[in-house]
Order: sequence, then structure tokens, then C-alpha cells
Amino acid sequence: MERRSVARALLDIVCEKIKFSNDTSSYPAFYTEPIIEAIRRDASDVVEKIVNWFPSAAMVFDEDGNNISQAAFKNRASRVAALVINTSIAKHTSLSQKIKDDHCGNNFLHYVARLGPSKKLNLLSSPPFQLQLELRWFKLAQEKVPEGLMEKNCFGETPEMVFTKEHKELLVECGNWMKSTANSHALTATIIITIMFAAAITVPGGNDEKNKGVPNFNGKPAFIVFEASIVIAMVTAYLSMLLFSTILNARFTEQDFHIRRPLALMVASVSLLLSAMFSMVAFGAALSLIFGMEIPWALGFIAALIGIPMAISSNFYSNLLHDWIHNESEFSSITFSGRLNLLGRILI
Repeated sequence: MERRSVARALLDIVCEKIKFSNDTSSYPAFYTEPIIEAIRRDASDVVEKIVNWFPSAAMVFDEDGNNISQAAFKNRASRVAALVINTSIAKHTSLSQKIKDDHCGNNFLHYVARLGPSKKLNLLSSPPFQLQLELRWFKLAQEKVPEGLMEKNCFGETPEMVFTKEHKELLVECGNWMKSTANSHALTATIIITIMFAAAITVPGGNDEKNKGVPNFNGKPAFIVFEASIVIAMVTAYLSMLLFSTILNARFTEQDFHIRRPLALMVASVSLLLSAMFSMVAFGAALSLIFGMEIPWALGFIAALIGIPMAISSNFYSNLLHDWIHNESEFSSITFSGRLNLLGRILI
């Protein structure tokens, strides 16, 4: 943060020197490339400072003839998009503005429909969330400029047709990745169900035949943890298996990855992770019932032992969680601020 503050202060110094040491007509030569690069890097604070120093910078166009509002969408720059949509910094530009120097009839939606920058997509490790990100940007652009959805370019392509063509390979990759993941994870869930069912009917410590078959360890805290963990592991593993089986038998379309498939993947993955964790807890509780009384130090060893597979298994799911959080936070600054502005206009 300190380096960022120093960089902003340096930018102020540079802008001030340019403004008071050069003729007005020469300003664009200084700010055009920096502001376009700032949009590519989603540096909204840099864009804001440059426009504050040079208001005419809000009127620049990138190499494709997109204004700064359109360039923010094209480059998947969420913070810059939030800045230009929710403030008056680019009030003289419009998302529906005709693309400058485009001779093929492409509108704003045609450009957003193209595959996003690889450096943005590579921030996500799983293809389904990459496609979800692309779909969200395209649908947000449709909401802003609905009238451009049916327009065709010189090749007779609507924006939706361009999106389908540009994301064809990513869709295939998503389908293969989902089925491969679902296949291996459904097998894991089935194994956990089998083991937990066997554990449920094989009570550690045996039963008291003189007392209607009540478990010998009944009432002990470790036994309660054991039984509760088995129930939770069984339920979550069964839910995970059902969801992954649904994914295995599904035919994938682009729209499936907007909400439905990524959500099913997250729920199934979290359920499987919980089932694996609680099965290890049940295993630890069973060992503590057997050895805990006679060997007290064994409890610490058991806890450390079951923590190792938990940590390893959670690594994969942490990547999925990161992708999900990234996609949710990517649009929160745009949609949430926009709703606040709308609410403010209604109340005022």
C-alpha cells in the first residue's frame, strides 16, 4: 500500500509538470498511452487521476477505436468499469457510442463478445469459472446496451454469434474438465459412503449384550463425536455423489456456466470436502476411544495425523473457492455501487 501511495504521489507530480510546462494541444501525446495501459491493468486510481488532471483524457480511444468506457469492458477491467459507470468521470462517453475506425459494422457488444485477455483468464485455475467470468461480462454489457444485441457486422454475425465462436474451445475444455473432475470425485464420494456405512454398523468397543445391545462407549464424548461425524460424512458424501453424477450425465451449453454448473460444482466440491473431513474426524474419534484412555498422548498424535490428509485435500478446493470469490468480487464493485446510485436517485 505504501508503494502504491508513493506511485500516486509521483503521478501527481508528473501530471502537474506536464500541465504547466507544455501547451494544451500537446497533452494527448503524454496521457493517451498511459491511460489506455492503466485500463488494461485495471488501475482505476491511475485513470481517475489522469482524467482529473486532464479532463480531455476521458475522450481518448484505444487501438480498436473503443472509448475508455468500452475499453474497460473489452479488457475485463472491473474497477475501471465501476469508475466510469458509477461516476461522471466519463460522462461524455457512452457504451453505445459507435466504434471509431471500425469498418466492419462491429458494435460495442461485438468487442465484448470476444475472448477476454489471457492474463485475466489465467487468474482463474478452472475453465468453468473462466467461462462464467466471460458470460458475466457479456451479459452485463447486454444490460447496458440491449439495442446492440441484434445488430450484425459485415460477416452477418450478431454479438451472440461472435461470443459462441470465440468461446467454442473454452466450452469444450469446460465440458472435459467438468466430466473428468466429476468422474474422479464421484468415485471418491462413493468410497466414503461405503466406508462410513461399514463404520456405522461396526461400533467401536462392541455392544453390551446384557443391556439390549447398547454400545459400550455410549455416552462418552468421543463416541458422540464418532456417530455425529459418520452421519454428516454420509449425508454430505451422498449429496456430492448425486451432484457429480448429474454433471457426468449432462450436456453442456454456454448458458449452463453462467450460474448453474459453477454453483453445482461448488456445492458438490464443498460437500465432498466436508465428508472427507468428517470421515477423518470419525476415524480420529474411534482411535481415541480405543487408545485415548490408556495412552493419553495418543490424542495429540491422532489429531496431527488426521490433519495431514485434511490439509492436502483442501488444497484443490481452495483453488475452486478462490475462483468463485474472484468472480463474485469482480462484479460487486460495479453492480453494488450501481444499485446504491439508483437507490440514491429514487430517494432524492
